Formats: sequence, C-alpha cells, structure tokens
Amino acid sequence: MADLSAITPAKLAIRTALLMTGDYPLKRIGAIYMNQAELQRIGRLQGPYESFYACGLAVYNDSGVYELFRGLTWDVIGKMVSFPLNEVIKSKLAPLDLGVLGVIVAQLASGVATLLVKMPISMIQLKISSEPCPPRGEKKYRYNGFMDVLRSHSFGDLYTGFGVSIVGLVAYRSILSAILPFAKGSYIQRMSIRAAATLSAGIITFPLDTVRRKMILACDNKNLRYSSATSCLQHVYESDGLGGLYEGMGVKLGLGFSSFFVGMVIPIFVF
Repeated sequence: MADLSAITPAKLAIRTALLMTGDYPLKRIGAIYMNQAELQRIGRLQGPYESFYACGLAVYNDSGVYELFRGLTWDVIGKMVSFPLNEVIKSKLAPLDLGVLGVIVAQLASGVATLLVKMPISMIQLKISSEPCPPRGEKKYRYNGFMDVLRSHSFGDLYTGFGVSIVGLVAYRSILSAILPFAKGSYIQRMSIRAAATLSAGIITFPLDTVRRKMILACDNKNLRYSSATSCLQHVYESDGLGGLYEGMGVKLGLGFSSFFVGMVIPIFVF
C-alpha cells in the first residue's frame, strides 16, 4: 500500500470518491429490496421483487444508470459529517485514563453524539435511496431532496427511530468491545476475529435496524405510522414472525462484504 504522504491531492480525491461511490449502486438496490415489505404496506411499491437482481434490473430498465446513484449525495454527506466528528471526540478522550469501563462508556458517548448530528441526514438518505422508481404514468419521485422531505415531515420526524438507534448502537458496540480484545495472534487470526465480531454484532442487532427503517419509511403517513418502536416490533412479529425482523439480512451482509472489498481493493490500485 502506498505511503499516504506521497499521494497527490488529485489522486487522494479520486481515491476518496471511489471509496464513497464504488459500491453505491448495490446499496441503492439493496435499500429498495430490503425495505420492499414496508414500501408495499405504505403504498409506495405495487408488488414485491422476486430477487435482488430483479430489483436492480427494474431500476435500471425504468430509469437508467443515473438512478442507481440516487441518494448518493446524502450518503457522502453523512460519511463526511460522522467520521470526522467521531474521530475528534475520540481524540479528546484518548489522553484520559478511563479504564476499560470508561473506554466503553466514552465510545458509546461518542457514538450517541455522532448519532445526534447524523440522524437527520440518515433519515433523508434512507427516504431518497429506498424510493422505488415512480409508477407508470408518474414522472416525479416523491422525494428529490432536503426540501421535499421537510415539506411532509415535522422536525421531530427527522429523529424518528432515535431511541431504537441508541439501543442498537449500545448493543453493537458492547458486542464488539467484548469480542475484539481476543483479536490477537497472526494477521489472519486478528482479521478473522474482527470479522466474526462485526458479523455477530450485525446479526444480533439487525432486528433493531429493521424497526428503525420501518419507522422512518412510515413516519410521514399519519394513518400508517408506528406509534413507537415497540408497536412496530409487535406488528412485524405478528405479521411475519421472527423472520420478518431479519428480512433482508442476507442483502445487508452482502453489502457489508462489497464495502469491505471496495475498501481493500481501491487503496491498492489507486496510488
């Protein structure tokens, strides 16, 4: 891997752009496919897609390549906001002698602070990226940008699912904190344990992410919105059983692998 100090600003910009956009079309398709049950419930999708491939093909045939990058701007903004903020908070806490428990609490505090800033951005990005192509005869999407979302949502709606997001964040980071100390030995052993920790945390907390996404997608419909995370969880479980809470998990794991692959390959070839 090349020395970062030797990379020109132009090449660094190209590398950053590719890292942020390399697998985004898959994320766009995944956003629709993973949330298709809720999109049907609120009347934004007429019928289910048979497969991930069928979903991607439908988006491409209806709107072309450009629409595969729908919502990319807000995805990039979210990354540009959350990563530096998280790193700043960590750097402020690093010199302090907090102990093991203190480190865990500090990490959770930095996550919550970052979530407070990023939540509205994530909400807008999910609304835009998960919106399927307009039905035949309609030329416009319901949401094309920030103002479209604001017109149909209150300020409180921008933080829909905040509580369940906090619970998911605490659970996710607690699992990582419990497993990662065992990441010792050779490079392959360390990477394997880290991958197992991330996979385990993702699987365990996936139902909470399902609830968060469903609450956000339905929050602008007064008749169909969920009153709380508990009511959403109960509705999904009664309608689809435990499997409904894990709907789309395979796609989520696949997207995680694609992001990992892009993050490993691009730094090698873009010097």
